[in-house]
Amino acid sequence: MPELRIIIPENMEKTLDSLIRAGIAGNKAEIVRSAITQYLSSVPTAWSKDYDLESVFSPDGRILQVEYATIASEKGLLSLGIQTKNGLVLLKRKSPACHPDLSALRYNEYTRPLQKLSKKIEISMTGIMADGKLVMKKAKEILNQNTKNESVDIYSLVEELSFFLHKFTLNKDLRVLGACFIIGGFDLTNHPKLFLLDPSGSIHETRVVAIGNEREKITKEILTKFSDEMSLEESIQLAIRSTVVDNDDLENIIVDIIDGKTGNFKELNLEEKMAFLRS
Repeated sequence: MPELRIIIPENMEKTLDSLIRAGIAGNKAEIVRSAITQYLSSVPTAWSKDYDLESVFSPDGRILQVEYATIASEKGLLSLGIQTKNGLVLLKRKSPACHPDLSALRYNEYTRPLQKLSKKIEISMTGIMADGKLVMKKAKEILNQNTKNESVDIYSLVEELSFFLHKFTLNKDLRVLGACFIIGGFDLTNHPKLFLLDPSGSIHETRVVAIGNEREKITKEILTKFSDEMSLEESIQLAIRSTVVDNDDLENIIVDIIDGKTGNFKELNLEEKMAFLRS
């Protein structure tokens, strides 16, 4: 067996002596050897082969950088989307302000995690904020190429953003973006559409979607009550009731709606959110 020599700090040596006296191990070398073996067994085998240092396939067909980016996005605050037959509800949990007077400074036109892209298209993100802002900026650039933002095809927008995200998985000199996105809006025939974009650039069209650190609990709760025949008002109520703990928690969510009947985009104020919670 190869010989391994290590220097043990004095305070750790006393701890090892205590373990030996307690009969847990016969000598210090045995304890250290056991600790090293345990540590190495807990380290993913892909590390030693560098499959997670850049966007390449591991032997079992995984792209570990994409998986890590997805984990990063799942650590973000909740974003929620519900599509109804006549509109869309987008909800985003925000972190509480450290002081009430700072609320207006923390979320403005540029820092708001829910961004209105056109009269009938909005995007929400969760994950690493700077990564999300990069994609939101790209979405605005795509729309600005069209002089009539309200007539932009939401399918084309989602497809271009998908290509944009996917490029970060192909270049070893770029890091995969650690953010997921919900895009909601109306297509050119004025039908509501809801999409999820993940860090790999994959597109998922859906009726109900939640991303972020509460996604499993919220998705399960909403799907037990959701119906294709729900009205926009019923969906707003479902989104708020599934997310909010109490009245004080209403301050920590942003709720935007796009009404297909009127074509109006609106952010609910505190009184309106409270009314839906109590109704």
